[in-house]
Amino acid sequence: MSAPPFAGTRDQETQGSRLHICHVASALKGGSEIMVSQLVAAQCLAGHKVSVVYSPVRDSLEDFRHLFPEPVEFIPWEVGREISVSADYRAYGEIRKVLESLRPAIVHLHNAKAGALGRIACRRLDIPCIYTPHGLPFLRRDTSWWKRKLHFLMEWMLSLFGGHLVALSPSEYRSVRWMPCATSMIFNGVDVSAIQALASNAVVDRVDRRFRIVLSGRVETPKNPKGVAEIAARCPSDWEWIWIGDGSLRHFLDEGGRFAVTGWVPREKALALVKSADVFLQASLWEGMSFALLEAMALGRICVVSDAVGNRDLIEARVTGFVCDKTETYAAVLRHVAADFDNAARMGEAAQRHVAEHCNLDVLLSRWAELYVDVLAQSSTNRRFDLRGIANKSAPARLV
Repeated sequence: MSAPPFAGTRDQETQGSRLHICHVASALKGGSEIMVSQLVAAQCLAGHKVSVVYSPVRDSLEDFRHLFPEPVEFIPWEVGREISVSADYRAYGEIRKVLESLRPAIVHLHNAKAGALGRIACRRLDIPCIYTPHGLPFLRRDTSWWKRKLHFLMEWMLSLFGGHLVALSPSEYRSVRWMPCATSMIFNGVDVSAIQALASNAVVDRVDRRFRIVLSGRVETPKNPKGVAEIAARCPSDWEWIWIGDGSLRHFLDEGGRFAVTGWVPREKALALVKSADVFLQASLWEGMSFALLEAMALGRICVVSDAVGNRDLIEARVTGFVCDKTETYAAVLRHVAADFDNAARMGEAAQRHVAEHCNLDVLLSRWAELYVDVLAQSSTNRRFDLRGIANKSAPARLV
């Protein structure tokens, strides 16, 4: 039987069969937790010790603990989203102390704030690291050009501290390939059959057959709740709008009285709601590569999305869905789908095939494993390891 991705290495000093891998996330809920849990599950299955550092300021452990294997250690880290010199200095000191105490073989940083503070700490502690932004701040479309330029400059300067930056889509990769650090691109991946099975485990009632539009994610600026409310206001009043999730900008959805906001619900229920949709809508201002969109495609939904990074890489206009750039365009497309649903449904079938062919979870986990091999092999602190077994499914790891 072939070994799973991240098949174990051996430490020459202890004769153990595992590495200590640490994931650091400044925000998990809303998408990042899926990718992190996928990697952690594969790493635990291969016998590695895994720690996850998370922010209780933005995430509640009880909301995502069930996604991870039991042996995983969770460590709270007080860090917020917005830039604050004093708060970020304290957060840097805290994450440095945590990493100095854990002394992991490798650190995987998730989201911009963790990437900023974590790369500095890893450089000072001589720990190799990987950084996945999950949506770069300088690609935001809700800020002025000079703020985007400032974010780009900050990202470029932080790249001088090293680390391996991993983009999640071709569009995102094109924006980082000139950074002064190593860069790669790996898509997010899903298990289509598992998603379909989970969606079938929960029952979602549809009392009537109103045209149903479903959205999913944090009700925060990246998902553009204000813009979504404006789209809904231009559409027929008898359509049904459901937003799976919650957040600080929920008032934009509540004001018009058009939206049912579910809050955070179990994964099976969320997938069942997406499956029940006539249209999955994602009018994001920016993305990395959205798991919510990948799951909607895996469930064969008709997807109507913004022309944001990640979205445009998954949806081919009028082949696997619709890509829009203005409020009136969204409204027109949604009316078109409602009037010619059977033809539009073929795009959902094409989207499902696309995800199955190009976003296969097992293949992409193997690519992540190979990247860990490369990053560890290039680190002087890990040269005592023979790392081939991490990525080679058929060959066991050997002592150097």
